[in-house]
Amino acid sequence: MTEKPYEVLGRYAQRTGFRISELRIGKNQEVPWHYHTKASDTFYVLEGKIRISAQRPNEEVMLAPGEVFQIQPERPHRVTNAGQEPAVFLLLQGVGEYDLVPVKSDH
Repeated sequence: MTEKPYEVLGRYAQRTGFRISELRIGKNQEVPWHYHTKASDTFYVLEGKIRISAQRPNEEVMLAPGEVFQIQPERPHRVTNAGQEPAVFLLLQGVGEYDLVPVKSDH
């Protein structure tokens, strides 16, 4: 059985154009490369460390508990665990209609 790429622990708000989810990724898990056409992603780390890799322009950001980072619409990105322990983070998505467009990585 294949391990899930990440785990959704809960969804705390979901309205038209906005939602808040809590996600957990283990040390070998990831949120694969993707982008959203209208909604931004804002990450807020609760536990562990995450790495956000982005394209256009290429950028890599490491976040620890209490740190926040936002990805604008149309910007390809992925999230990986940057530590040895599972990482838990809040993901605020919006304002805008949610979609997820997979991207093939050129890395």
